[in-house]
Amino acid sequence: MVESFVEHHLTVEQIKDIYIDSKIHSQYPERSDGLSSIEARKRLRDGGANVIECPRKISNVKLFLRQFLYRLWLLLLGAAVLSLATYIIHLMHGNNEPVNLYCTLILILIVILMCFVTFYQEKQTLQVISDLKAVLPTSCIVIRDCKKQQVPEEELVTGDLVVISAGAIIPADMRILQSNGLKIETSAITGDKEAYDYTHEAVTTYPSVFEARNVAFKGSFCLEGDGIGIVVRTGKYTVLGYIINIRQQVSKTRSKLKMEIDEFVNFISILALIMATVFFMFGSIINNFQNVLDHFIIGFLIIIVANVPQGLPAMVISQLAIIGRRLASKNVYIKKLDIIDELGATTVVATDKTGTLTQNMMVLTDLWYNRKHQPSHNYVNSQSVLDMNCPKPACEQPLSDIFVVMSVCNRAHFECVRSSKYLTSKKEAQMKISAKMSNMGQVSKRFTVLNSVTGKPTMVFSMQNNEVETKDVCRIDDIQQANEVQCESNNIFEHNHIYGSPSDVALLRYVEMFSSVEKIRMNYITVLDMPFNSVRRYHLVIARDVTELSEMEKDEERMNQSNNGGGAMFVMMIKGAPEVVLKYCNYLQVDKECLPIDQELRQECQAAWEYFGNEGKRVFAFAVKRFFISDANVKFTSSDIVLENLTFLGMTALIDPPRQQCKEAGIKVYMITGDHPTTAVAVARKIGLIGIGDEMVESSGRNHLKLSVIGAKQINWGVAVGDDLDRLDEYGWNELLKKKYIVFARINPYQKFRIIEECQKRGEIVAVTGQGVSDTQALACANIGIAMGVTGSDIAKQAADIILTDDNFASIVKGIEEGRLLFDNLRLSIAYTLAHLWPEIFPVVLQFTLGLPLGLSALQILSIDLASELPPSISLAYQSPESDIMRIPPRHRNDRLVSRPLLIYSYAFTGTIITVGCIVSFLFVYRYHNIGLNDLLFTADNYWSREAENFTVNGEDVLTPSEQIYIKGQAAAAWQITLVVSQVNIT
Repeated sequence: MVESFVEHHLTVEQIKDIYIDSKIHSQYPERSDGLSSIEARKRLRDGGANVIECPRKISNVKLFLRQFLYRLWLLLLGAAVLSLATYIIHLMHGNNEPVNLYCTLILILIVILMCFVTFYQEKQTLQVISDLKAVLPTSCIVIRDCKKQQVPEEELVTGDLVVISAGAIIPADMRILQSNGLKIETSAITGDKEAYDYTHEAVTTYPSVFEARNVAFKGSFCLEGDGIGIVVRTGKYTVLGYIINIRQQVSKTRSKLKMEIDEFVNFISILALIMATVFFMFGSIINNFQNVLDHFIIGFLIIIVANVPQGLPAMVISQLAIIGRRLASKNVYIKKLDIIDELGATTVVATDKTGTLTQNMMVLTDLWYNRKHQPSHNYVNSQSVLDMNCPKPACEQPLSDIFVVMSVCNRAHFECVRSSKYLTSKKEAQMKISAKMSNMGQVSKRFTVLNSVTGKPTMVFSMQNNEVETKDVCRIDDIQQANEVQCESNNIFEHNHIYGSPSDVALLRYVEMFSSVEKIRMNYITVLDMPFNSVRRYHLVIARDVTELSEMEKDEERMNQSNNGGGAMFVMMIKGAPEVVLKYCNYLQVDKECLPIDQELRQECQAAWEYFGNEGKRVFAFAVKRFFISDANVKFTSSDIVLENLTFLGMTALIDPPRQQCKEAGIKVYMITGDHPTTAVAVARKIGLIGIGDEMVESSGRNHLKLSVIGAKQINWGVAVGDDLDRLDEYGWNELLKKKYIVFARINPYQKFRIIEECQKRGEIVAVTGQGVSDTQALACANIGIAMGVTGSDIAKQAADIILTDDNFASIVKGIEEGRLLFDNLRLSIAYTLAHLWPEIFPVVLQFTLGLPLGLSALQILSIDLASELPPSISLAYQSPESDIMRIPPRHRNDRLVSRPLLIYSYAFTGTIITVGCIVSFLFVYRYHNIGLNDLLFTADNYWSREAENFTVNGEDVLTPSEQIYIKGQAAAAWQITLVVSQVNIT
């Protein structure tokens, strides 16, 4: 799908030649004729509507009824039917004993309650992409028949020219033909919430359409600017439609825990039916086929009820809920509780870099100026006194100029929280706005409000203007009050929340440590702002320098925009990629001297930024150019700018710090990222994911790391580049995936999906992290899909099984630990629960074979399974893990929750011991009443009921029916108490 995109490599002229019917004006796309209405209707009929079909939802009634098909519930319902039949038969014979009726009601209630629980869970997990409709537009503006017109979004067709405006949602995949400051946010597709500048220019350096900034995808959001795009994909053929279609087609396999439970239920079902049949036949033969119907109903009922661990579902669900709550407190939200066990069995975690292995917060770590490297923390520690009232930081040159560029050539902004001591005395600002009429351009009125409390200027236009004009400023309150507030600006604000791109925020945060960013900005009146984009790769600002003026003169300048006839000083500031900025510079500032840049200096600068880049850091260079213009009201446009003779000031290096504890899980960790191999490997080395043995090599004209796979058996890590994966054969994949730690760089969504598939082919249980719609396919196909709660898109969260509310890899480690603990504790609980089988079945055996009174009724068995067993089995969820639980390898994929050794332990060992104890206590009660074993043999059919005859013991003592029932009840209670106490103590 992604490989089919070629439009990002084509120029507007080439697009025009391909889409002839759209009648594109290549130089001025807004003058294009567009498709004719007839052609649009024809294409709509042939190509279909621009809609993404959502799967049909199953009705709540059908979903609820489907829960009753679970084998365990069918067994319990069968037992309930037998219990009801027993009650009816006894009622027909005049016995109105309601015990069996109670048993029937309890069994049915258990089934209904458990079905409600599983229904609710499945309802939660069946969230499809219905919310997607809320983020898609309902109508859009297109150019058809030589005019702009509004059409429904679903009627868009390939070749339509769409007018894009700020605040609009992109209705289809489209190639940008014209961009007037377009800034588009693509979090619905990529999960990346940072907005990027889009252009109409073709790209040649980016092989993937996701890295090009000239194709806008359906579901993206236009934050700023306007433009025109031509529709190249609609409906299910868009990237969004393709990903959602894959999500619908990929059927999630049952969780490992559910498969384990299903296998166990199958085993229990077969065992119960075989045992019931065998004991019924044996008992019927012993009793000469007398009372066959009673033997059938009672025998089947008790044996089935005894075999079925009624408390198992409640125990499993309760343990899952307990661990789920525990994980939620550790920032791991589990959508499907039964996935916890599979998380514990994870053998491979495939995760991205940004925000998962790293903190998703850029930090300035290094400075380079005066031809030397200066770590940022050294500079911070060397500052003994910081003058917060100085308009420029009191530091050496050119660092003060670098700070100015970092502050002014920066689109991040502050949101301040007032200190509590000022909240009590705060009085509302009385805004006095004076507006000035302008004679230039289409702007009829423009002004900037300067708040005396925050000191922040806010620009207001009466009409939109494409070019940024010189700003008029008016004061709020008197100047003296404003100056007093400004002098204390760093004291009245307790917290500064900075909003903007991560890089801009990091730069402002660093400058704010030494001076007031707002004060620096007050000394410069911006007249042109050209934001960073992927084509220019720099951010340029031209500002009028009013530093030398007094505060009153600055206010006059801002209000009147006049220079009183004198020359005005302007500063061109540029911030961007160092290799781009350096080519526009002719001078390098060292201290207060400007040196001509020769080849040696260029190589010195290049060595510096390459050094930072190899450490996985993002590098920005800064340059300035000062000039005078006699007319202070001059207008600047982007076409007027000539980049030459700039002075190179220096560079800064920023890094997204790696998170700690990323290598504690004892499993394979694959880092999958779209970053350059150099950056990806640097981060992997920082967190200790890979070693440092391999070096960069040259291949195919670009730098990347060689595959540390074949011929490097002793190394347990490797590095692979996305393009290389397409050339790997089966042997290559086998060798690569043997590595415990792998860095996959320059990976697109399809390649990420391929990596997961190859891992699963080799029996791995894969947990995958993702945040964008492009990750939905991988999240759906992985054994465990993990979405990012902070940076993830809503669609990715819907596709995932787990959501990390802190985007932290260490949270995955916590989840794996809890999953392993769950498996161990469930084994303990099941071993504890299964120990009741022989003690609960043996009363039937003794009655059928020796004719002894029944030691346990069906109601007693239910009380044991649901009342006595359940609390201890649930309490095992609080069992502490073994100290080495995270140092042992993940369990083998063939390991079973209910294994043969566990069955032997529960049935043969523990069950036998408990059964012997129950028989002894049972016979002891009868012996206490002078009833020996010989007296009890073959008395079950004629005695020990309300309709029984008097029972004579030793030819002397006569027991009435009520006395017989009393003694039988005591013996049954002794059996039950012995079973419960022994089960708790022995297991």
